[in-house]
Amino acid sequence: MLLVIIFTFSFLTHSFTAIRWDNTLWDKDEFISVYGFPAYTIPILKKLSAQQKLYIFNEFHWGGYLNWQLPNDLIYLDGRGTVSWSLQPSTSMYENFRELRFEKNGLEKLEKMPTNIILIHKNFNGLPHPDFWNRFLFSPHDIQEMIATTPTELELSLTKSKNWQVIYQNTTTIMWKKIQS
Repeated sequence: MLLVIIFTFSFLTHSFTAIRWDNTLWDKDEFISVYGFPAYTIPILKKLSAQQKLYIFNEFHWGGYLNWQLPNDLIYLDGRGTVSWSLQPSTSMYENFRELRFEKNGLEKLEKMPTNIILIHKNFNGLPHPDFWNRFLFSPHDIQEMIATTPTELELSLTKSKNWQVIYQNTTTIMWKKIQS
């Protein structure tokens, strides 16, 4: 019984300390990034945006966030509704996004567009970041094994290309900039 009380107390203590009790939630990069948004890339993108207009190929679910942060630049896809728009009579924007991201000639197609920034998940597997309880229950090795992925075709092509360079990356995000020739 004592163990149940201790466990319940520690759970509630951890839960209540994790709650944000103010209204500045969206101003906190650490909060935004935990939920998969590329918050730490925004200062870099704003600096680049001051020098030239950005044409960003992005993860579809980052589009609304990027539009909010970079209203003067062109974001490839805003997943709040544009995923269902038709690019051609038989192709949706989301299908086109998947072709560019996962098929072999995706980078060639992107280079025919004015794209000058590519901002995508690094080795994306679709799983959320391990939370407190996952880190508590599983070893770092087990977590790494669960979330390990292989690079997409676009990532492989970008790595081999001489036209693009990595200008930022962290554990979940990678950003390439087109090299001006």
